[in-house]
Amino acid sequence: MDCANQTTTAADLVIYIGSMISDQTTLNFTAPSKDTKILQIDIDGAELGKNYPKTYGVMGDAKTVMDQLEAVIEEKSRNEWRAKVKEFVAKDLARWDANAEQGDGPIQTGFLCKTFSDMLPDDAIISADTGWSATWASCTFRTKPTQKFMRAGGSLGWGFPAAIGAKCGNPDKPVFAFVGDGAFYYHLSELETAVRYGINVNVILNNNSHFNQCIPYVAEAYVGDEAGYEVYRNKVEFRPTNFAAVADAFGAKGFRVTDPKDLKETIEKAMAIDGPTVVEVITDPTCAPVPAFIAE
Repeated sequence: MDCANQTTTAADLVIYIGSMISDQTTLNFTAPSKDTKILQIDIDGAELGKNYPKTYGVMGDAKTVMDQLEAVIEEKSRNEWRAKVKEFVAKDLARWDANAEQGDGPIQTGFLCKTFSDMLPDDAIISADTGWSATWASCTFRTKPTQKFMRAGGSLGWGFPAAIGAKCGNPDKPVFAFVGDGAFYYHLSELETAVRYGINVNVILNNNSHFNQCIPYVAEAYVGDEAGYEVYRNKVEFRPTNFAAVADAFGAKGFRVTDPKDLKETIEKAMAIDGPTVVEVITDPTCAPVPAFIAE
C-alpha cells in the first residue's frame, strides 16, 4: 500500500530482509530514494547493494541474522515516528475505503474486494493473480494472522493454478483464487483438473472484459493519437464471456453476479458447496485502484 511507500520514503534507515529491492518493491527506486541508508540482509551476496549505493550488506540466512541482531538491539519507543506511520496508514485506508463505495450503478471492484474480504473464513488461504488483481487484493483485503495471502506475481494467470496447489497442500482449509478475466483465460482449463481430482478451490473472478491494467498507461502513451489508441484498445478488450457457464461445462459450479445486492449471498452459496466453484462478478470496466503515491 502507499503507506508503505510513504514510510520508506520518510525513514532515515530501511532494513530489507531477503528482498531483491527491485523496481516493483521500491516504486521504481523512488521509495526509498537512492540517498537513503539501507541495511540489506540476504543469503545471496550478489544481491547486496546491487540497486542502492548506500547499502550496508549482511550476507547470511535471514532467521540466523535476525536472531543475532535481536540479541544486540536495544528497545526504543520512538513514539513520534510510530505516530507518523499510523497517520500514513490511516490516510491510506481512508482512500481505499472510499474506493470501495458502491452506488446504484455497475459493481465497483473496490466493493467486490471489500465484500469478499469481510467474508473470508479465519483460516482462509487467498491467491491473488498478478497485475491489478494483486493491487486490488493486497490493498483492500484485511487479512488476519490466521489467514494466508499469496501474491502470484510474475506470469499472468497462475493465480488459479497456485490456488490449486495451495489446496492440495492444505486440504482442510478453504482456498480462494482472486483473478481477473484476462488472467483466467490463460489457465481456465485447470478447472477440469480441479473437478477430476476433487480439488475444491473457490474462484472469485473480476470480469470487466479487459486487460484493464494496460489501459491507463497506453492512453497516456497515445495522447494526441486517438486512432492509434483505438487500435491498441481493441487488443485489450474482450468479447463478453460467460465464465459461469464455462465453469458449469467443466463440471464445476458457476455463479454470475451482475447486481451488487446479490454479491454477498452468492459468495456465501459458493462457499457452502463441496466442489470447485467460480463466482463471476461483472464489474465496471472504468474502475481503477487508488492512484499510487509519488515521492516528492
